[in-house]
Amino acid sequence: MRIATPTSTLRDWSTEDAARIVKYADNPRIACHLRDAFPSPYTKNDADRFIALATGPGRHLYLAIDISGEAIGGIGISPLADVKHRTAEIGYWLAEPFWGVVAFSSDCPPRQEISW
Repeated sequence: MRIATPTSTLRDWSTEDAARIVKYADNPRIACHLRDAFPSPYTKNDADRFIALATGPGRHLYLAIDISGEAIGGIGISPLADVKHRTAEIGYWLAEPFWGVVAFSSDCPPRQEISW
């Protein structure tokens, strides 16, 4: 899947993204704003495990945020279960060097289109 946005491309993750995930995700300033399950420190094993999850079967949708062919963050939609079965959690993270560069609020409409 590839979705062009005004400032980036949302695309499927690939195994070639592992080094970039580690480079950018191993940052306590990112981890402190995400769920407790987000590893910190973030290792190559964490990246490999995440890519396997993101590219595997399931009702979730996890995409890389890409600028010029480089994964600089991620966005995900995870359907919830039980009493929240008609809802989903949407989250994202963006590499610190791109904070203020990628206008992520303008990228939100494609999230809504592909999730519903």
